[in-house]
Amino acid sequence: MKVLLIDDDPIEHKLFEAYFVGLEEPKHELVAVPTLREGLCQLDQAGFGAVFLDNRLSSGERYGETLPNIIQTAQGTRIYLISACTSGLRKVSREFPGVEVLNKFDIKAALEAGLLDRSTHGANAQTSAVRPPAIA
Repeated sequence: MKVLLIDDDPIEHKLFEAYFVGLEEPKHELVAVPTLREGLCQLDQAGFGAVFLDNRLSSGERYGETLPNIIQTAQGTRIYLISACTSGLRKVSREFPGVEVLNKFDIKAALEAGLLDRSTHGANAQTSAVRPPAIA
């Protein structure tokens, strides 16, 4: 399965690469891009089975602005909204049915548990535990 990561943090790109290499059967191809524009271009060019979209991109774009574009372009694709703090994202599944919220701290475990291998996408489900915001 081809998987698209849209996240402006290059460290997140490296983490995802490590997660995919660490899977027992690395049968997924990861494409990582830093902007919504690049992500939409990738979606237009190739068929992806899943999209991981950062909740907030550095250009100031929040999920309320980015998700409609992704949903329209990636119809029939699993869409995961990822964030380090998911407590403010409980309403996402009501606003955007079919979009699943994942805590960035739980992605590795979810992938190892077969998140991308499931035959059905858990629409309207928040698959990760909600963590309190980090205190700096």
